[in-house]
Amino acid sequence: MIQKLICTCLLAFWLPAIAADTYNSETGILTVPLVNVNDTYYANVKLSVGSILSVGTKKSPSLAYDFYDVATNQLYIPIVHVGNLTYYFVTITVGSVLSLDGSFFPSVKSQDPVAYRKTVVPNPVITDPLLTVSLPSQLTPAPTGANLKVWISNPLNPSSGLSKGGLFISSASVSNWKYHGPSTDGSMYLTLADGSYLLDTVEPGIQAGEVSPYSRKRYTINVSGGVVTIPEAKADPTGYFILTITLTNTNQASNDFLKILRQMVSVPVSSYSESSPCHLKDQATPIRALGSLSAGFPKVPVRLSSYGRIKALVVPLDFPDLPGVDNTVSFFSPIVKSVSDFYVAQSFGKVAMDFDIVPNWVRMPFLSDAYKRTWSSAGVTTGDISGYLKAVVDATDGPIDFSQYEVVYFLVSKEMPYTTMSYGPAITTAFQTPSSVLVNAAVGGADMYLNATNGVNGATWKWMAHETGHLFGLFDEDLEHQSQSLGSYSLMANSWSNGSIELVAWDRHIQGWLSNSQVSCITPTSLMANSQSFQLTPIERQTNELKAIMIPLSSSKILVIESRKNEGFDVISSSNEGVLVYTVDMTLGQLKGGYVIQPRVGTKNTSSYLDALLKAGDVISVGNIRIAVHKLSQTVDTVQISFQ
Repeated sequence: MIQKLICTCLLAFWLPAIAADTYNSETGILTVPLVNVNDTYYANVKLSVGSILSVGTKKSPSLAYDFYDVATNQLYIPIVHVGNLTYYFVTITVGSVLSLDGSFFPSVKSQDPVAYRKTVVPNPVITDPLLTVSLPSQLTPAPTGANLKVWISNPLNPSSGLSKGGLFISSASVSNWKYHGPSTDGSMYLTLADGSYLLDTVEPGIQAGEVSPYSRKRYTINVSGGVVTIPEAKADPTGYFILTITLTNTNQASNDFLKILRQMVSVPVSSYSESSPCHLKDQATPIRALGSLSAGFPKVPVRLSSYGRIKALVVPLDFPDLPGVDNTVSFFSPIVKSVSDFYVAQSFGKVAMDFDIVPNWVRMPFLSDAYKRTWSSAGVTTGDISGYLKAVVDATDGPIDFSQYEVVYFLVSKEMPYTTMSYGPAITTAFQTPSSVLVNAAVGGADMYLNATNGVNGATWKWMAHETGHLFGLFDEDLEHQSQSLGSYSLMANSWSNGSIELVAWDRHIQGWLSNSQVSCITPTSLMANSQSFQLTPIERQTNELKAIMIPLSSSKILVIESRKNEGFDVISSSNEGVLVYTVDMTLGQLKGGYVIQPRVGTKNTSSYLDALLKAGDVISVGNIRIAVHKLSQTVDTVQISFQ
């Protein structure tokens, strides 16, 4: 049936870590290895096909399961085999479900990392086109008093200006970004007071559904005595600075693929159908984009898969002025193995990461400080991160086939000075390469190694696991990196901790790592008649028993109760073990302190809340919900919940 209706001219690509569907054209039966239905997962589903709605033509981002929309009866299939043919991005309506195995996930185990199949030699250096570009003779005149005069070159045609673009400018010490523009001929003029600033060149607007070939490029500005200098650019004799914007890609196949990815994430959160009263909808990012993370349900579909094996690559980078010293495979292997071990444990054996490590330091064709990636004491980042990533990809795409990996890490050596390249964030916005699209990636800076010098055990793998948490779709769970609203009870709240770093139950529930059967979801209304008692097993323990109590306080706030012990990846003194109580606000996103601990009475440590877990006999109230801990033991913690 499908074989007859689908054009046979589609390209076939090998996609790692995907359990592909199979369609038997003789019996008319579609076999689905794994399908997501309202965040409940079913294995080995056999069904009949109603009708075929659409078929894509490009390779997928290695999704490990199908999606079924209950409201529309539509099944989204990343990849399906029909005889000897393979098709991608197929959407059908379901005729009838013939059989299924139910919710079943075989436990996966962490594997040792291996060396990438070859030594990587970077691509030849491409000459900067701005070196030969001259300022056009006819430009919009500069207004009187303007001391910043820039002309933005269009990288698609460097001798012409970037029209309909603009500038974002902020103080370098306080984040106060303001847009200026658009420009008609690439020229922009401003009058700036003395001080230091950050400047982003801004891409022109595009029509809905189109893909911009640009991403923003960052510059730093210094103004002293009214005179402007830009370290990354030189003024011409008339005082103009020639700037540009980052050209990501002009490959049509990559653009088409990016459109499909955007369609995947553009489904509004409001269309999500909850399978539990505790599946509160994400309200921090109700309209999703490719870079979105999530405070609640559902998980953003293009983030790293919660199930199966994730193919990951480490690309070690060094620089002419800072050569790498260590053997790359020996140095990074224990780091990435710890990252995989961590997520095997957090997922209760549902996901593992298989790492390849490039066996040599890949020499970049620029100095280590070329992109000025530093941050201030106020937490304001400087430098051109998109330009840096583009330069790295330009040097390595081709020698490396990025399409074979779900996630790529570009990591520097431990010798990197903090003052040269201080930070290296997760990259959750899709970045186009000539051969593929990097949907999930991370770049490293000196912050990878900084906390090791401050006494943090395993600081480097913890940094990497934290950034990987973003790639799974998790926010930073503190408040602006200034205060620990959740204390040190998650790697996403405090990755520089020697204490309790295992992920909290709410994050695991969103990922599907904690099933509905491991969470007791109770509503305040159900507590009005009678109190309820529960026995919680520690969140760190690799069992299928009850792990958390969740109570929706409103449509935007959840109350979570879980047991924390000195087990697994958590290091907790016996005197501080107990029951963790916290709330999560669905309306608060990245670094907004949406995760808030509810400490025991008498808590003294109000920075990291090491003594905030409830002990036997403790009672606290959160709104009208009374939480009493009756007993702590190494087996279970007994908690009584009532309405007051």
